Amino acid sequence: MLHALKYEDVRSVARDLGELLAHKMKDAGGPRGVIVSVPLSKPRRRERGYNQAALIAGALADALDWPKLDALERVKHTKPQTKLSRSLRLANMEDAFLSRFDFKSNKLPVYLVDDVATTGATLTAATQALKSAGARKVIGILVATGH
Repeated sequence: MLHALKYEDVRSVARDLGELLAHKMKDAGGPRGVIVSVPLSKPRRRERGYNQAALIAGALADALDWPKLDALERVKHTKPQTKLSRSLRLANMEDAFLSRFDFKSNKLPVYLVDDVATTGATLTAATQALKSAGARKVIGILVATGH
């Protein structure tokens, strides 16, 4: 499903994935929060035409009836992570994100949505940006993990 969403332009899959994540989150019983997606770089977004994580996050927010914020901006165009080692992935993502939202007055946890995590480098960099902007608690929400 993820391959179809990312590489075959089957955007309708995002709704199914968002609803599946919503069911899992309801079963887990976590607190209500704010949904934020990991952004693509501008060149990659232009190439693909959409951000798959944002589509999934939107569907998740709709299914939970929670707010979704486009709080993160990717300020550094990074190399694709797929063929990089763990240490290179971490270096590649360093300072890649900036929060456009001040979370200091937000008491809700931030649920950070991405499609896949392998080493956690992207989630780590995005979480650092959110925490720097005052987010108290950031919880990663993933469709899949890889190696």
